Order: sequence, then C-alpha cells, then structure tokens
Amino acid sequence: MVVIADIQDELGQQVAASIGSQKCRYIHCDVTNEEQVKATVEWAVQNYGQFDIMFSNAGIIRSKKPCKRSIICCASVAASRGGDTDTDYYMSKHAFMGLVRSASHQLGEHGIRVNSLSPFVVALKSITDHLNGTKAEEAGNVYDPETKLKGVVLKAKDVAEAEEDRKVVSGHDMVVHGGFELK
Repeated sequence: MVVIADIQDELGQQVAASIGSQKCRYIHCDVTNEEQVKATVEWAVQNYGQFDIMFSNAGIIRSKKPCKRSIICCASVAASRGGDTDTDYYMSKHAFMGLVRSASHQLGEHGIRVNSLSPFVVALKSITDHLNGTKAEEAGNVYDPETKLKGVVLKAKDVAEAEEDRKVVSGHDMVVHGGFELK
C-alpha cells in the first residue's frame, strides 16, 4: 500500500485515485511539521501494519523510529554541480547529499538504508509553472537538448521506484538524468 502525504490536497487525492484505492491512500501532511509527520507514520502503521519505505522530497524527517527499512531523499543533478543562479536551490540539494551520507552511517546499524535519487528535470507542476504554464507533455521536451539520451523524456515514474531487493545499497545517490552530465 502506498500512502501519499502532502499539503496539496486536491492533487494528492487525484494522484491517489489514479493509482487506485486498493493500492494507494492520500493523507494531508505538512512534512516540515514533525508532529504531522509522526501522526502520518503512526496512521500508516496502524492501518497497514508496518512502514517499509519513506520517500522524502521536502522537509527534514528527524525521527528514525518510524522507518524500518529504507529512506529515500530526492536530491537533483544540482547536488553534484553548481549554477549561475538559484544558489539556495543548489545549496539545499547539496545539503540533502550530506544528510543522506550521514544518515546512512548513523542508521545503518539499525538496518535502515538511506539513499537519494538525483533526477534532471521532471515535468512537475513547479516546472510547468516556471515555463509559464507549458503542458507537462511539452515541458520535458524543452530540456531534451540538454541530455545525451535523445527522445527520452524523464517522467516522475522513472524516479519513483524504491526496490526492496536493493538490500545492500545505502548512502548512494542514484542519478537519473538521461546523460545530462555527459556533456
């Protein structure tokens, strides 16, 4: 069972519905509020019996108790480079990498794996808004010239899988960018 926790209620409910109520539920949670995160994790454990994987794309999770197997943080290709603008964005993604590396050391003795994904541009609402409302299908094409793997537009599903059979992978950053850094 997948539990989507976010502050965008309408969108979260739409995504959960598109996955199907037998596989997914949405719950309102501001991940920058530790009490809401704790309540969401407790709700998930109470309703589904255990908590296997957490994927965090915002905020900081301070409690190691709720997760028993895997924590995945979403960084960015920006985590391994600098930029001409948006210093705060680059800095936050570099900080994620420090968090992943430190947490993998600290939580490894408890059997918790900590990894990150570093995608290039994924056509999410923040990107389509940045591109003045460009449709999601077209937004990925805007960045296609920046990658070496032509004709493959990065989609959210390309970075969404957290496979349980990766039991020996921890402290790792999986870069998903279609050859962007090969230029």
